[in-house]
Formats: sequence, structure tokens, C-alpha cells
Amino acid sequence: MATNSTLTDVPIPLIPRIEYDTLPKVTLNVTDSQGRNRKREARECNSPEVELLIKTITHHEALVDSLDMKDKATEQLQTFREMLNEELRDSFDNVIVEHEINVTSVAAIKLAQRMWLALFIPVNTGYEREKEYILTVKKPFGKDTTWLYMRLMIISKLLGWFPREPPVEDRQNKSVFTTDEIRFMLYKKQPEAFQKKLSDAGKVYTEMTTSQLCEYFNRLRVEEAKEQGKKRPSTTATTATKEATRNNNGFRGGGRGGRGRGRLGGRGGGRGNNNWCNRDHGPGVQAHLWKDCDDNPFKRKSSVGQPQQQPQQQQKKSRWTPRGGGNNRQDQNMIDELEELEEILVGVKGIS
Repeated sequence: MATNSTLTDVPIPLIPRIEYDTLPKVTLNVTDSQGRNRKREARECNSPEVELLIKTITHHEALVDSLDMKDKATEQLQTFREMLNEELRDSFDNVIVEHEINVTSVAAIKLAQRMWLALFIPVNTGYEREKEYILTVKKPFGKDTTWLYMRLMIISKLLGWFPREPPVEDRQNKSVFTTDEIRFMLYKKQPEAFQKKLSDAGKVYTEMTTSQLCEYFNRLRVEEAKEQGKKRPSTTATTATKEATRNNNGFRGGGRGGRGRGRLGGRGGGRGNNNWCNRDHGPGVQAHLWKDCDDNPFKRKSSVGQPQQQPQQQQKKSRWTPRGGGNNRQDQNMIDELEELEEILVGVKGIS
């Protein structure tokens, strides 16, 4: 059978479109078998998603059982309608009116619910499409086999609610797939490499329980993740790498006077104190740092036999005048960058 179903046209995808536990809650006012008024909370059915529609019906049945309302048709009808939002409630009421269903009995309410589902699930074709999809779809990446098993069991039970002709009453709330079919799907939905490892280990999936299959494939998934982690190169730079980068002439750091600003990206010949000089001084001149180069106009002078002293810094008057007398921070930053660029041109290219 061809498999051309996609996530957009299948009634219930393997990965749910809606998280049921995140839906808003509604408060139901119900009367139990003893005539006492009770309040119960339930999730509101606010979307025509097939999985949500069926879960609303099954949760309504659980509510009826917990309050011992099995024979109270009026209360059942009231609570079910309260679990639907306005749009879905109107569609349910229209089914009752159009088909002239006398909802004074519990059987009539169940009939109305089945006919209401048929508005959203094509009779027979919806069932066949869902079953074809779930038999062939692969396990989603990032999900373990235990998650896959739980989803297959849920969808298998939901499939029993799909409308079919003639109706199959005894399939509701029962698993459509057998244990052997579930076991087969747990095996076939694994990556081929995992299937091969199972065979190489001398194991046969038909002789394993569903719990054993989940445990085995989950362990392979963890081992694969660890192996991939070992092969992944480290993103942490070593000390040698950092040192080589720092001594490279293209290193961004440094900045004017060794302040480490480096906004203009120091290309060539020692903007920072740790950069090597790349100017051509001719033969016989050893490699040296830019801070020690004779061509560096900012080179510190020291006398022989005396320790190097820090020259007194003089206030340098900039020839760049900001607007508004220099009080604007943005203008001042621009002036700093212009001065920095000017020093690069003087230091690298000898331009004055």
C-alpha cells in the first residue's frame, strides 16, 4: 500500500499537535447519584483536532463513572456540552437537531457523539488513512522508544473511536493493534543501524517483550549519543591556540596605547603592545615587537643602565572638534576613533 500520508492530512499525527494538559480548564456543576451538587474541573475542548475530540468524549465517560451518573441522561448531556467551547457546542447541537436524535437516553447521547465525530473524521477512509500512517511512520528524532510505545498505545485506543460502516461498537476504548503488531512497530520504526545491532547481538524482536525492546533500544540511543559526543571536536581553545592568536599580526586586541579597545581591528604592524612589527627594516634586524620598534612614534625611551621610566603624559589637544563643545558622548566616541585611525596611519604607513 502506498504511503503518501503527511502530518497535515492524517487525523492523529505521531507527535501530538496539541498538548492536552495545557488546555484551559472549565468548571462543571454536576449532580451525583445521591442528588448532591458537585463541582468538577475538566479540560475545555476548544479545537477540532481529532485527538482532542475523542479524548473529550473518553474523559466525559470517566467523569460519568466517577459520579455514578451512568443512568442520568440529562446530567450527562449537560456536562458534555459544558466541556465544549461555543463553536463545537453549536456543531454538536446541530447534529442532534438535523438527525432528530431524542437525547433522553444514554444510548441516544452516545449515538449523537459518534455522529458528531463523523463531522471531523471521514467514515472508513479516516480510519484507513490513520492506520496506514501509523504502521509506516518512523520514530521521530529525539524521542526514545518508551515514548514511542506510549504514543502507539494511545493512538491504538483512539482508533477504536473512528467512525466506520457498519459501526464497530466493541472497538471503542479498546486497542486496535494487537501486542504482536505493537512489537513489530517498535522494531521497524527504529533506525536500520539499531535493527542490525539487535540482529548482530543474536536477539529476535519477536521473542522479546515490549518492555525489553524499549529498554534495549533506549540503551542503544544513549550509547550512540555518548559516542557522538566523543567524536565532536572541543570548542574550548587551548593555551597554545590562544597564545598563537595573541601573537598574530591580525589580532584585534591592543588598541591605542595598549588600552585594548581595538574597535578598528588592528591590521598590520602593532597597534597593541603585544603585536609583532611587520615593517621591512632590511637584513640584520631581528624580529621585535611594535612597542620596541624605532619607527613607533610612541616608543618609550630608556637610558642605558637605568630602569625604564614612564614619561609624563601630556594633555593632547585634538584637532577634531565635536559638536556642542564635546559634551555629546556619541561625538566623543567618533573623535576617539578618528584619533585612533590617525595613529594607525602614522605608525604603519608613515603618513603625517
